[in-house]
Amino acid sequence: MKGWLRRLKPGLSNPPVFIRQADAVLSWSPRAGCSHAIFWAFLHEGVLDQAAAESPLPPRYRTFSYQREPRYHWDLLRVMTFGAPRRVLIRVTRDPKRRLVSIFRHCCRNAIVHAESRTRLGFDPAVEGFALADLDRLLDGMVLTHPTTVDPHLMVQSNPLWDLPFGRTITVNIDEVPLNASLNAIERELGLPVTAFETVPAFRKLRKSHNARRSSFSGDGPIEAYRFGSKETKEFPVAELLRSPLLERMSRTYYAADYGRVASGDTAGVLVQAGNRRGLSTCCLLRRSRRCARRRRGRPRRAG
Repeated sequence: MKGWLRRLKPGLSNPPVFIRQADAVLSWSPRAGCSHAIFWAFLHEGVLDQAAAESPLPPRYRTFSYQREPRYHWDLLRVMTFGAPRRVLIRVTRDPKRRLVSIFRHCCRNAIVHAESRTRLGFDPAVEGFALADLDRLLDGMVLTHPTTVDPHLMVQSNPLWDLPFGRTITVNIDEVPLNASLNAIERELGLPVTAFETVPAFRKLRKSHNARRSSFSGDGPIEAYRFGSKETKEFPVAELLRSPLLERMSRTYYAADYGRVASGDTAGVLVQAGNRRGLSTCCLLRRSRRCARRRRGRPRRAG
C-alpha cells in the first residue's frame, strides 16, 4: 500500500472505491464477492474498460492506477478526516463460515501463506499442497484484527472506514441476498444507471476465471487433512467443507467477531434486508405485490 495511505489511517488495508455521481463509497470484505463489486463501482466511475484491459481482476488497476490519482487521494483524505455525513457507505460482506471456505480455497490457489507455512509449519504448499488443518494451525498464531500485518484475505471482516460517520450505510451480505439484484436495487435507489451484468464482458470473464465449480471430494482420508494443490481448485468440494466440524470450529474461533455484524441491512430501512432473496425491502415487495394484484383484477380469472 502507498505510504500516504498507511499514514492516513493505520489498519486501512482495503482502501475503498468511490462512486462519485451518487456520493457513495464502496467498501468490502476480501473473499466476499469483492472483485465483482469493485468492477461494478469501476463501471459507474467510467474506468471499467481500463481496469479490465490491465487485468481480469481489479487489484492491479485499483492499486497501481486508481489509488494513485490525486483526486482519489483528496477524496479519501476528506472522508478519513471529516467523516462523510452526506455520503452513502456500501459494504459487501459474507457469512463467516462460507467466507472461510473461500479463504481456504484462496490459500490453496495462491502463495499468500507459502512463506508462513515454510517458516512455522515446515513444509512448502507450492510443492505439497495445503490442507484445512494447515490453515487452522496458521490462523492460531495470527492477529486477524486491525492493526496487523496479516494478509487482508485472512482478516476478520472489519475496516476502520466502517467506524466513520456516514449519512447512510447499506450492507450487502452475499450469502443472504443475491449480489446482482442488490446492486441493481442500490442503483435504482441512488439514481444510477441499472447494470445488465450479463451483457458486460468483464463480469462474464470474472465469473468464468474466478469462481469455483462445486464438486464432490474424491481424495483419500479426511477432507480436513487433504492437501489441495493449486490445480485442484477450479472445482472445489464446498458442500463437504461446510459440513466439516473443523471448519465450524475455526469460523467460530478465529472469526467470532464477524457473527452478528455482517448481516444485510440499510440504516435507512429501505434496501437489502436480510432474508429477502430479491435484495429488496418488505415495503418494496409490498408495492410490487399491490401492482400485481391490480393487474390481476383487470384480467379474467383462469378456468379452474
